[in-house]
Amino acid sequence: MEEIKSFLPEELKAYQICVARWQEIDINTIRNILEKEMVWKKREWMYLCALDGIPDEKLEEMIDWELAEIQEARTNFLQEKFQKSSEAEELSEGKIRQLQEQLSALQKENEELERMIKTQVDDFLRKINGEKETAEKKIQKLEERLKGETEALQKVQEELTASRKICRDDEEIIKNLKEKYRSSKEELQRYKSQQSKGLLPVPIEAEETSFFKKFWNCWKRKKEEKRFHTLWALREAETEKFVQAVFRDPKMQPEQEDYLLECLQEGDPIEEILVYGKSCFSVDQMKQLRNYHKNKVLQEQQKGKKRWR
Repeated sequence: MEEIKSFLPEELKAYQICVARWQEIDINTIRNILEKEMVWKKREWMYLCALDGIPDEKLEEMIDWELAEIQEARTNFLQEKFQKSSEAEELSEGKIRQLQEQLSALQKENEELERMIKTQVDDFLRKINGEKETAEKKIQKLEERLKGETEALQKVQEELTASRKICRDDEEIIKNLKEKYRSSKEELQRYKSQQSKGLLPVPIEAEETSFFKKFWNCWKRKKEEKRFHTLWALREAETEKFVQAVFRDPKMQPEQEDYLLECLQEGDPIEEILVYGKSCFSVDQMKQLRNYHKNKVLQEQQKGKKRWR
C-alpha cells in the first residue's frame, strides 16, 4: 500500500478509471463521479460503492465526505441491501458471520485489485523507462555521427582550400619558369646574333706574347673557379630546396618520393622537378606533367633550330 504512493496521482487515476470501465460501471458514473479530482483512496472506495450499486445521486453527495464516512455509508448500504430492517432481529449468528465473510471477501478483492493496479503501473513505468533509454541511446549515436561527419566535412574543406592554394602556387611557379625560359631564349638568340656579327671578344691567340698568354690563362682559370664555386653554391641551395619540398612534406607518400628521386638521378633540373613534385599529384599525374614539359621544351628547341636555319 505504501509503495503505491510513490506513483503519480495521474497514473493511479488512469488505471482506476480503466479498471472501472473493465468492471462495466456506467459511463455517466465514471464521468460525473470517478473522473473528478480526489485522493486515490477515496476514488477507490467510490469505485467500490458504484460497483455495489449505490445510486449516482448518493455518490455525488459522498464526494465531499471523509473516507471513514464513505466506508460507513457503504457498510450501511450493504446491510440494507442484503437485509431488511424488519428482518434484522431475526438474522441468526450464522447469517451475520456469512455477511462478515462477504465483507471480508470484498476487502480481499479490494486488496487484490490494488496489487493488480500496482503491478500494471510497475510494468507500464518499466516499459516507458526502457523506451526512454533506447531513445536516448539512439539520439546520442546520431549526435556522435553528426559530429564525426561535420569534422570530416570541415577537414575536406580545409584540404580543398590547401589544394587550391598549392595549385595557385604551382601556376605562379610555371608562369615564372615560362618567363625565365623566354628570357633565356632571347638571351641565347642575342648571343648567337652577336657571335654571327663578330661583336663578341676574341680570345688572345697562341702566337701572342707569353705575357698576354699567361694573363689570359690566369684570368680564364679564375673565371672558371668562380663559376665552379657559384654553381656549387647554387647546387647546394637547390638540393636543400628539393629536400624541403619532398622529404619534409608530411603528405608526400613513399612512392612519390621514390619517383622524384628517380627523376633527379636522370638529370631533371630541380626547379623542373618542383613544378610537378607536389603531394597533391599522384605518381601518374607527375609522369604526365613531366612528359608534357619535356615535349614542350623539345618542340621549342626544334622551332629554334628551324628559325636559325
